[in-house]
Amino acid sequence: MATEAVVSVGTMTEEEEEEFSDLRENLGQLEKEKFELHESLTSKDDELTQLKTEREELEKETEQWKEEQTHERDKERQQHQVELEELLEGEETDGRVREMEGGGGEETKREERETAASIIPTNLREHSNRDTVMLQSALRGHLVRESQLKNLLKEIQDKTVDAASRSDAASPVGGDMDQRAQGSLCLLQWETGCPHWSREDLDQYLAEQVPRPATTMKRSRVMKRTRRSSLTFTPPGRRPPQSSISQLESGGAAAVDSDDSDDIIVSPSRPLRSREVLML
Repeated sequence: MATEAVVSVGTMTEEEEEEFSDLRENLGQLEKEKFELHESLTSKDDELTQLKTEREELEKETEQWKEEQTHERDKERQQHQVELEELLEGEETDGRVREMEGGGGEETKREERETAASIIPTNLREHSNRDTVMLQSALRGHLVRESQLKNLLKEIQDKTVDAASRSDAASPVGGDMDQRAQGSLCLLQWETGCPHWSREDLDQYLAEQVPRPATTMKRSRVMKRTRRSSLTFTPPGRRPPQSSISQLESGGAAAVDSDDSDDIIVSPSRPLRSREVLML
């Protein structure tokens, strides 16, 4: 039992020592925190005192600014009052001067109004008369130009009619021939696909052609077919020789004069158009 008591006493002393050491550590930490809090508190006190001083300075500045503003306003008010008094004195002096002058100023104003009332309507009448005269002259000029243009157009039409009648009376057959030549030229241009043919080229080409006797409708159709299939028209300067044209014509005539002319089928070098089919 004695040994157990000694062991227990030893263990208790060790536990107490551990507790004491923990308590010391806690106490040291608390003292450290206390010191830090004290320092923070002192810094806060310093900041508070600094803010108080700044506030007092701002209050002083605001009071000084208010005093300056009130002083300036008082000065402005006094200045405005002085100016107002001067204006009132000037108006009073002007009124006295007008009273001293009497009704002369009113009479002059009345005369000016009367003269203005008489001048304004006269000027308005003059301007209105000028405007009417200008409009009338413009309308007259427009009508004259229109009549001149009508007469000019009539003269031109009369001249063209007279020239046409004279040309028809001088050469009644020539106009028909010109129309026929123009139609043949258009047909030639359309068939050849060469729009560069002119009236001189047509005349030269017709002069080079050998006059053929009138044949039947059947022969003319065959000749048209053979021409479309074999001939290739070229622009001026590249026209085929007369021998080839005569050979083609003689060949076409021989084909027509042969017994089996009804069985001839000429295949064109290019597909026929609807207009060519109708002409055939």
